[in-house]
Amino acid sequence: MNKNVNQLKNYLNSLINESQSKGDQYGDLVDFWVYIFGDSEFYNTGYYSEFSKGGAYDFESHPKMAQQGEQGKSNMGFKTNFHANSKKLFSYKYLEKIMSHKEVDIGNPEIGENILIDNLEPLRYLPNLTHISICNNMVKSLEPIWNHKHLKVIWIENTKIPIAERQKFIKEHPECKLHSQVFL
Repeated sequence: MNKNVNQLKNYLNSLINESQSKGDQYGDLVDFWVYIFGDSEFYNTGYYSEFSKGGAYDFESHPKMAQQGEQGKSNMGFKTNFHANSKKLFSYKYLEKIMSHKEVDIGNPEIGENILIDNLEPLRYLPNLTHISICNNMVKSLEPIWNHKHLKVIWIENTKIPIAERQKFIKEHPECKLHSQVFL
């Protein structure tokens, strides 16, 4: 677990550093995974929705950011001092808790919510996942989770994952159900 925590922390920090190198002062260019991993609902449950309590980012869970009040917020969650504060959020203990999740749900397919992710790279570092829901987004490949041994169900409705890759995944992972339609 230690190696995966450090790799995940390095990955998330690289996303932050990449946006900063582009001159992003407010977090507007940061990969959406940073917002997901920074959300208290996701931290506590493995579920992320823009419609959950706290929106894209729950400031009450992180007192230093809450102190910034309205100055510290933007529509996507961060503004003033984005880079300094976001790096502090991804401590070892914080990421270790996220990595203990067995289920990850990104978005709310029942209401057709679209989440702005196009890859599953951070999930590569969560090897204990059994259930993943990534409906209604721009994900193009299952490659980052291909070697996860505990997967039982993956919901992929309205994604960009090619049919050939889906078929190959099903063949190589007979114990994992790959659902491309949500049943309400």
